[in-house]
Amino acid sequence: MVKIGVVGCGHIGKIHIEQLKQISEVSLIGVLDKRIETAKTVSIQFGIPFCSNLEELLQITEAIIIATDSDSHFEIAQQCIKAGKHVFIEKPLTLDISQALELVHMSKESNVYCMVGHVERFNIAYTSVKRLILNPLFIESHRLASFSSKLATESVVLDLMIHDIDIVLSLVKSEINRISATGVKVISDSIDIANARIEFSNGCIANLTASRISQYAMRKTRVFQQDKYFNIDFLHRESEVVELIDANHAKYNPDLQAIQVANQATKYLYIEQWKNLENNAILDEMKNFVESIQMRKTPIISAEVAYTSMQVADKILKKIYSLND
Repeated sequence: MVKIGVVGCGHIGKIHIEQLKQISEVSLIGVLDKRIETAKTVSIQFGIPFCSNLEELLQITEAIIIATDSDSHFEIAQQCIKAGKHVFIEKPLTLDISQALELVHMSKESNVYCMVGHVERFNIAYTSVKRLILNPLFIESHRLASFSSKLATESVVLDLMIHDIDIVLSLVKSEINRISATGVKVISDSIDIANARIEFSNGCIANLTASRISQYAMRKTRVFQQDKYFNIDFLHRESEVVELIDANHAKYNPDLQAIQVANQATKYLYIEQWKNLENNAILDEMKNFVESIQMRKTPIISAEVAYTSMQVADKILKKIYSLND
C-alpha cells in the first residue's frame, strides 16, 4: 500500500481524493488545507484523518498530492521533496521557471518521483490516436474556457495553453527554431487570451490559441501529416482520422466509404471516428503516479517533462510581454 496525503481540499483536491479511493493499492492517510474548516469537512466527508500542518502529514505519508493554488506549489513541493516524499503536483509545476528547474534537480537528488498533472495525456481522445501520429507537419489547437468569476492567479498560457504545449511536445520530436506570440489582458491582471506559433527545425508548425473569456468551452486539436489528419476533441472525448487511401487498400469498402478525391479515379478519403469514448483520465493519471512509486519507474509526466513545457510557456510569455511593453 502506498500511503498518500492530499494538500489542498478545494474542487480539484476532492476530485483527486475520489479517484485515489478507487485504487486498492492506495491508503489515504491524511488531508490538509490552509482553510481549516474546509479540511475538516473533507476529512469527515471521505473518512480521512485531518492534519493540522504539513509537518504532521509528512511524518505519516510516503507521497503527497499537491492540489493548492499555483503560487504555493514550489514552497509545498520543496518541503515534501526535502522530506523524501514522492509528489504529484497539479499543473503548472510552478509559476516561476527557475523554481521549476530547482524542483527537477531536487527530486533527482532526493531520488523521489515528481509527477505533474497534465491530465490531457491520459484523455482517451488523445491516447486512441497517438500511436497513429507519426510525423506531424502542422498542428492547430484551440483551448477556450468560458468566463469564471474566480480569476486564475496565472496567465492563460500557464493556466490553459500549457496543456497543448505538452501535447505538441509529446508529438513533435524536433528542436524549436522560433516562437512568436501575442496576448491580451482583458479581465484580469494577467494574460487572458493568447496565441502562439511554434516553428520546429523539422518543418512542423504548431498554432495554439487559449482563452478564458470565451462564451463557450472548446478543447480541440487538429494534427496534419502526409496523407492523413486527426481531429481530437478533448472536451467530448471524440477522435476522427481522415486518411487518403487507394481503392485497393485493405480499408477500402465502397459500401461504407465513397468520398472520392477530385480528379483522382482511385483515391478516396477514408474516415474513422471514435465517439462517446469513455475513460477516467484523472484516475488513470493517479494510477500512473502510484505505479511509478511501486515499480520504481519514471511517471509519464515527470517534473523534467513538465519543465520542458514550462520553458516553452516562458518563452511565449516573454514574447507577449515584449510586445505589450
